[in-house]
Amino acid sequence: MALVGGIFAGGKVVGAVHAWRQYHIWSEKDPSGAVAYLTFAGVNVAVAALSVALAGLVWWLLRPAPLAAEK
Repeated sequence: MALVGGIFAGGKVVGAVHAWRQYHIWSEKDPSGAVAYLTFAGVNVAVAALSVALAGLVWWLLRPAPLAAEK
């Protein structure tokens, strides 16, 4: 489950980088249209951060219990 969250977050990071590049391309041509790409980049970064946080939480909750000798 944590691996799936990490893969999903990676896809969103790629989408955020693409949207960021498109924002810079379109900001010179049509500044009002470029705002949408900036919004897409922000949303993708937020979803990626949330996915990494949830994947970390799932990993932490489902990790094996420590052995008695390690306590």
